[in-house]
Amino acid sequence: MAAADIAARTDDPEALHRLRVAIRRMRAALSILRYAMRGPSPPSLARELRRLQRRLGAAREWDVLVDETLAGLPRRLHARGTTRALIRAAECQRLHSRMQMQTALLDPSSLATLGRLAAWPDRSFGPAASSQRRWVQAALAEPATTMAAAVLARRHRKARRLGRDLRELDAAALHQFRIRIKKLRYAAEFLGDLWPRRRTRHYLTALKNLQQALGDWHDMSVAEARVTELQRHGAEDVAAWLAAGEKRQREAALACWHRFARRSPFWEDD
Repeated sequence: MAAADIAARTDDPEALHRLRVAIRRMRAALSILRYAMRGPSPPSLARELRRLQRRLGAAREWDVLVDETLAGLPRRLHARGTTRALIRAAECQRLHSRMQMQTALLDPSSLATLGRLAAWPDRSFGPAASSQRRWVQAALAEPATTMAAAVLARRHRKARRLGRDLRELDAAALHQFRIRIKKLRYAAEFLGDLWPRRRTRHYLTALKNLQQALGDWHDMSVAEARVTELQRHGAEDVAAWLAAGEKRQREAALACWHRFARRSPFWEDD
């Protein structure tokens, strides 16, 4: 709730970024809990959080475009009047998108979702927890590493299934792959402490590097689309620079994927 309040009342892009990361991590935690719990609530709460996160996405994309991507333009492009006009147009669009984001955070449906999220732990696990919400006894009867390994193995398999064709993925499939990698990383971070760090560190490092590379690739792809959307005269050279950057980021992501794919899952027996 505090992170949402800060993001709704400040123009600091980092506040929005931290809020979106917090929502993603909470959604990942809810999906892990579903493995060992039955009863209502977590699925619907996860859907509400996903809907809220989507409403915040455009503002974050414009923040990245203005503060990171366009700020990194080479001097020869940055000095042009047409480029400065493009940047001003992007800043105006960012302001508009930020106002929409802040309105979304303060509307009753978003506040209700955040309120349910804050109350969910006590409602689910406290003395007043519903009798419908029960842990799956089979999951509790086995060692924690058994349950954790099952969760991690499932997410690892789903990521590898898409990653094998990474070079050929279209935009929709690439987005799905990024989501799978994020879910795998969050699960690995949540559950990895059940194993010695010497077993987890190389896998987690390769996974984090892959997620960062995929994020950089995504940012360049989004920047291309946003610059085209602005339809500013003279932006062709900026678009060409972005296209070249997108190609470099794609190759970097492919290299990170191959390094990650060579890592043995740390939850498997030696």
